[in-house]
Amino acid sequence: MKKNHILIFLAVIIFAGLFWVLFGNLRKQEGPINTSPSPTAQTFPSVKQVEIKEVTEKYEVSVKYPQFQGLSNPQAENNANDFLEKDAKDYVASFIQISTSQDFLSEL
Repeated sequence: MKKNHILIFLAVIIFAGLFWVLFGNLRKQEGPINTSPSPTAQTFPSVKQVEIKEVTEKYEVSVKYPQFQGLSNPQAENNANDFLEKDAKDYVASFIQISTSQDFLSEL
């Protein structure tokens, strides 16, 4: 009788171990739950608040993303806003170039 109890006990432990390993691996494949991604170019929101202070050859662009204000990592907020400000400056520069070339063509 003791031998049967030992075999049943070992079978239960083996079954529980297999169950834990199989479902543990399935859960790992799903990925982490309820985590927010770190700011990258792919995760930036599409809404921008762009303020053009002066439109000349020398211009200054201020970009603020309210979604990144008050983050637990201020360095990540600064990096995100710096990247977005550069993106906005490139956009404004191309807009100024197109505008000036159209004005030039209209004067002809």
